[in-house]
Amino acid sequence: LADTLIPSLVLGQAIGRWGNFVNQETYGNLITNLDLQFFPYDVYIEELGQWHQTTFFYESALNTLLLIVMLISYPLPFYMIGYGVIRCFVEGLRTDSLYLMPGVRMSQVLSGCLILLGVLLVGIIRRRRDIQA
Repeated sequence: LADTLIPSLVLGQAIGRWGNFVNQETYGNLITNLDLQFFPYDVYIEELGQWHQTTFFYESALNTLLLIVMLISYPLPFYMIGYGVIRCFVEGLRTDSLYLMPGVRMSQVLSGCLILLGVLLVGIIRRRRDIQA
């Protein structure tokens, strides 16, 4: 059941990130180099009057790639590992993160846990296959 539902979840996350574009939220670092002020690298934030990295676009594009990989492989563990890696990377670029303590972002800790659980699940699946073979 999870293998059937998870691809829809990651597709929804990829599409949902575009809501962050409309709301002009979840953006990354300030871009001051005029040569880099273009979409999809960065986006103009009206409220701030500044150009910032388009972390919503990065996550959306990476989630779309993850969806393709998941449709070829084991959906659940690759979602856990792939989304964990994507989220950990993108969270490192964001400027509005929630911190557990200075230097430790909550989403990166949770992403690390998701990656570990995914790797464990891949190990369990492979072990079961080896036992059945």
